[in-house]
Amino acid sequence: MGNGFVAWFARSYKGIIVVLVAIMAIMMVVLATQHVNDSKPAAGAEASPVPTLTSAPHQLGDKVAFIGDSYTGGTGATDKSKAFPQVLADKEGWRFTIVACGGGGYVNPGNCGSAYQDHLAEALDAKPSIVIISGGRNDTTFPAEQVRANAATTLQRVKDALPDAKIYVTSPVWDDDAPSTKLAGVQDAVKSAAEAADVDYLDIGEPLHGHPELLSADSVHPNDDGHAAIATAIAEALPAS
Repeated sequence: MGNGFVAWFARSYKGIIVVLVAIMAIMMVVLATQHVNDSKPAAGAEASPVPTLTSAPHQLGDKVAFIGDSYTGGTGATDKSKAFPQVLADKEGWRFTIVACGGGGYVNPGNCGSAYQDHLAEALDAKPSIVIISGGRNDTTFPAEQVRANAATTLQRVKDALPDAKIYVTSPVWDDDAPSTKLAGVQDAVKSAAEAADVDYLDIGEPLHGHPELLSADSVHPNDDGHAAIATAIAEALPAS
C-alpha cells in the first residue's frame, strides 16, 4: 500500500510538472504576441524612427573669421563684446575668430609688422566657412595700385586655403569727418581686387560719417554705438541667405 502510493505520487508529480511547464510556455507565447501587436503602428500611422545621438554643427552657426585693423579689433569699444565683429556674430548666430592689427591694412604693416597677406594663418587655421575682411583706411598713404595688388594677393591666399568658404570684403570706411581725398582710391582698389578674385564686395557706405556721437574719446575709433552701426551696415549689405 505504502509503496503503491509512493509510485502513484511520483507519476502524478511528474505529470503536474509537465502541465505547469506547458502552461508557462503558452503564456509566454501569448505575451510575446501581444507585445509585437502593441509595437506595430496604428493603421495609417508611420512608425517613429529609433532615436540616435548625432552631432548637429548647424545648430552652432557658421564659423566666421574676421580679418582687419583696429576697428575689427574693437578699439574704442568699452568691451570686446561690443566690437562690431562680435555684435554681428551675435546677430547672425555665428561662431567667430578675430585676427586684427591696429594701424594695419592691405599694405600698411601697422603694429603687427606685416600687412594682411602675411598674418592670415590664425584665421585660416580656424577653418571658417565665412571670411570677412575689413579695412583700408590705413592704406591711404600708399599708391592705390599697390593696395589693389596686395588686396588681390590677400584674397587669393584666402581662396586657395579655403576654396569652399564664402569670402566678403567690406568697403573701407572713415570716421565722422569727411573722408580723406585718397580714401576713394583705396576703395576703388579694394573693390577691383575683390571683383577680380570673384568674391563679394560689400559696400557698407560711411556709417560713422557726420555722427561724432558714434566715436570714442579719441575721435578716430567707434564707440559702442559706432561699432553697432558698422555691424548693422555689414548685416544689411550681406546677401540674403
